[in-house]
Amino acid sequence: MSQAMFTTDQGPREFGRIYPPNPDWLASRPPEPALEPDLPIIDTHFHFFDLPGLRYMARDWAAENASSGHHVVAGVYVEAQTGYRDSGPTAMAPVGEVAFVVRETAGYPDMAQGIVGHANLMLGDAVETVLAAQIEAGQGRFRGIRYALASDPDPTFRVHFAPPPDIFEQPEFHQGLRVLARMGLSFDAWGFFHQQGRIAMLARQHPDLSIVAEHCGGLLGYGPYQGAAEEVRRVWLAHMKAVAACPNVTLKLGGTLGRLAAYDYLNTALPEPSEALAEALRPYMLTLIELFGPSRCMFESNYPVDATFATTRTLWNTCKRITREFSAEEKAWMYAGTARRVYRLPPGRD
Repeated sequence: MSQAMFTTDQGPREFGRIYPPNPDWLASRPPEPALEPDLPIIDTHFHFFDLPGLRYMARDWAAENASSGHHVVAGVYVEAQTGYRDSGPTAMAPVGEVAFVVRETAGYPDMAQGIVGHANLMLGDAVETVLAAQIEAGQGRFRGIRYALASDPDPTFRVHFAPPPDIFEQPEFHQGLRVLARMGLSFDAWGFFHQQGRIAMLARQHPDLSIVAEHCGGLLGYGPYQGAAEEVRRVWLAHMKAVAACPNVTLKLGGTLGRLAAYDYLNTALPEPSEALAEALRPYMLTLIELFGPSRCMFESNYPVDATFATTRTLWNTCKRITREFSAEEKAWMYAGTARRVYRLPPGRD
């Protein structure tokens, strides 16, 4: 994980960066009762980190969910540049992360039923060798790759992978996407709100590729976008309508409170309760569910990144408050069914 995203600095804290969780701060508000505790959940987006001051591994994820009061039955691991190979060809370095996740979750059979890795699609057709190695390393659990396409002209916005600025026009990139589709693998696309139109374009150009749009479409509310919520929403909504019109795209709901800067979680005395978080996210999430439909939406914890401002108990309560009025069937899709379909997970023992 790029040090540009992660920091242990004691100076002024900034939105958009990953900080080690503060257990004392998270515990400063009494835990809420878990809502709908029997509803099966597949956490479609979590990471392992091994960084100075932040080591978050399988036992941490297991302990967090065991104490959450929610019925988390499985998970999908998403790349975080953890466990990369430190020798051999650079292109093969991400294979190390897939192998690492398999080893790390050996005692937790349902924790990472699906593994989403990374591969440099700018290799073009040659990326097939990397993907084949990840399939082997994944021992039946490798499902596809994530590409952090997120970029903005303002240097305020840091991500852990910086693609070429003209990547959407590069023929090698499209060759790599075609290899993914041919191999039956999925493509997690992380882009900021103003880039979602480009993701819609990719979906139209590659209709046979299963694309997962991450983090509610990449809303931003800090830096140059502070105080510009209405304009951000207008641009975001236009692009997300285009993305939703592509039947090969599924959406992840979550992972947006931090970059949306919905509240000043960096300086507030107490973490916000789920009622307040739901109030901040409801207009966006309900719009997305209406656009995509429950069978094309799935929830994510984005842990431990989102441990910066909430426990998983609070995060899942936030989601459940937003979906309170949906039917049992619709909830079943959003909390588990869509994930099983998109990531080709084994039948549940829910």
